[in-house]
Amino acid sequence: STLKIGQPVKVTCDSCEKAISAKINYISPVAEYTPQVFYTKDSRSKFVFRVEAKFSEQDAKYLLPGQPIDIRI
Repeated sequence: STLKIGQPVKVTCDSCEKAISAKINYISPVAEYTPQVFYTKDSRSKFVFRVEAKFSEQDAKYLLPGQPIDIRI
């Protein structure tokens, strides 16, 4: 709930020499996974929202589709 369009993030990966900067450019308005019909406050962590970030063309060349990455906000 604290993420915003245009917010900067840092991306790291095993083969990255340094963190790569990106900016959030999309946040899904709906959850992509809905937990069981009966859920508690503790099960809210199962809601997943798609968030996309855009890299500069110069930095994007260091990443591959499907490559595991870590995101820091």
